[in-house]
Amino acid sequence: MQFNTDGNIALEKSILNDEASMWNLIQQFETFLNTLLTPYNRSPKKVFYRVQILPTTIYNYKDLAKQYKEHTQLGYSKMLPQVALGQTQSAVLANAYFENDILDLVNVFIPPLMSSTMNAEVLNRNSNGDSAGRPEKPDDEKSTKTLQNQESLS
Repeated sequence: MQFNTDGNIALEKSILNDEASMWNLIQQFETFLNTLLTPYNRSPKKVFYRVQILPTTIYNYKDLAKQYKEHTQLGYSKMLPQVALGQTQSAVLANAYFENDILDLVNVFIPPLMSSTMNAEVLNRNSNGDSAGRPEKPDDEKSTKTLQNQESLS
């Protein structure tokens, strides 16, 4: 199918079949390499070595990087999206150290805040430290119902 395709879908499915046929071989390499590392895991409380081969190919690296990025937003590994795009682990760590600690880019480039990544305290504060939303009216301008609601909350 790969060399004599009738359509785009046939080629895509053929590539997926080839990737699937290699999956068992990749798992065997992982098992073999982890077996080689077993003697180095004598004190797992300090350091535990483990090999993980990502299922990245030249055909799916963009999709995997996007999937890993979505997982990062949920609190999973920050390194996997960059590794899926071809960066080495040491380069990722070196770049993070250089950008965060040396250049202090963490405080210069602040990403937009999202409700999914903030706690309630941050959501209720704006950049000036004031409460979010419209300023509160003085008590003499509040309705009777609003005053009753505030009293019941306290």
